[in-house]
Order: sequence, then structure tokens, then C-alpha cells
Amino acid sequence: MLNNSIAGAAAGALAVLAAGIWIAPAAAQEQVFKDCPQCPEMVPLPGGSFLMGSPVQEPGRGEDEGPQHWVAIPDGLAAGRFEVTFDDWQACYEAGGCSYLPGDAGWGRGRNPVIHVSWHDTRQYLGWLTETTGKHYRLPTEAEWEYFARAGTATAYHSGDVLEAADANFDTRSASDLQALMSAKAVAAGQYPENAFGLLDIHGNVSEWVQDCYDPQAYQLHADYPAAAQGHAGCRRVARGGTSHYSAAYARSANRSAFAPDTRSLDIGFRVVRAAPE
Repeated sequence: MLNNSIAGAAAGALAVLAAGIWIAPAAAQEQVFKDCPQCPEMVPLPGGSFLMGSPVQEPGRGEDEGPQHWVAIPDGLAAGRFEVTFDDWQACYEAGGCSYLPGDAGWGRGRNPVIHVSWHDTRQYLGWLTETTGKHYRLPTEAEWEYFARAGTATAYHSGDVLEAADANFDTRSASDLQALMSAKAVAAGQYPENAFGLLDIHGNVSEWVQDCYDPQAYQLHADYPAAAQGHAGCRRVARGGTSHYSAAYARSANRSAFAPDTRSLDIGFRVVRAAPE
């Protein structure tokens, strides 16, 4: 059942979707800002409603991506324009806010997305940003992540129903080509087109931690979206967006992956959001 606050809008949008047309929320005017010189670039997001999850006919769909359900995202949220980079993390480390310096797998540091950071590790960086700026920085919830990934679209990717090599850094190679697969790696931020909200590298490159505990039945059981789905302290946490080592199916806007919260992988990084003032 739809929340009363969005039922009217959802009913209208469902009719539009039935006609094969999607009306996007007004795109954010790209007013990139930074809350401090060493802070990540942020983009304000427009509020709106969207259909979370994937339709049953979407290629690559997992059973944990349904049922589809309407979610309202309020105004006031801002998202990182890029995934958090090694430069961003280095600033936290040098300031004493982050005690751990992750390795780069030989791929390079600088503007490359930071990797080998666990869900727990992100808490140090987010805490440092919050303390430095006086603003509330955190990981996005699953619903928030999918909302800004879609940026008003209802297709598998924000660029359409097919992800091309020019759209994102993902595995386009044959599984039999071991040498090619081993050469796949994350690349510096901002080398692929942005979406309608002005965010880059949403699909592929590295997966991005979000707040939520993973439950394959979350869309049936969790009634409080866009809030994060909660669980026990050691629950597996969701990561979104796919990686350079996985096929396009894993980079779909609705795809859900899950990992232990202490996982430090070369395929997982994160993106921050700044919460609206309360």
C-alpha cells in the first residue's frame, strides 16, 4: 500500500508509466558546493517520488529487487558528486580523523575512488566530515541511493536500458578472457557522463556502501523507506552500483549486493550524502 503522502502522485505516475512514459522530477540545477576546502564536492538534490526496485521483466533482475514500491524523498538532501576519492580520504587521515590508510591495489591514488574501506571504516570519515563542517554527513540509505542513481528515470540504468562502454566502467569482456578480466580496475573519478542530477560514476567503477542491513525480503517487510532497513549489529550491509570487475547487470540502478560490514575489498568504496537540517 502506498503512503498517504504520495498516493496521489504515485497514482498519476503509475498511469504515466503504464503508457510507457516516465515524468522525471525537476532536475537539480547543478550547484556544486563544498562545505570546507578539503571536503568532497556535493550536489543538492530535488525532492520527489520514485518507483524503487525493478520490474519482473528487467534482464538480470534479482528476486530481492521486488516488489516495486513508491518512495518519497524529501527536499534538502545533497549527494557527493563523485565517489569518495583517495585524496578525500587522505585529508581525513592527515587531520587525524581517519586512523586507517587503505591500499590502492596498484591502481593509483589521487582522484581514484578510495577502496579497501569497510562499512565500519566509512564511519570515521563521515564522523570527521560532520565534526569539521558542523553538517550531518552519512551514508545514503538504499532508497536515497536508488533515487539519485535513477535521477528521474525508470530504465535499468540512468542512461537507458542498455549500458554501453562509453557510459560506465564495468566488465564488457568475455569471462574466458582471463588476462582482460585481470586488467580491469577502477579509474579516476569523473571520466563518464553524469546523470540528470549531476552525479558521476553511479554505474560501475566501484560499488558503494549504503546504510541498510541486507534482507532479501526487505521490500516486503520494511515499511519505513526512505529510512534505512535496520538489523543486528553485525548484519551484512548493502552495496550498490556494480564494479569494474562485474557485468552490466550488477551495475543496474536496482541491483542489490551485500557484504559483511568489515569487508575491505578492491571493488567497494562509498559516496556520501549530507542530510537536510532537522
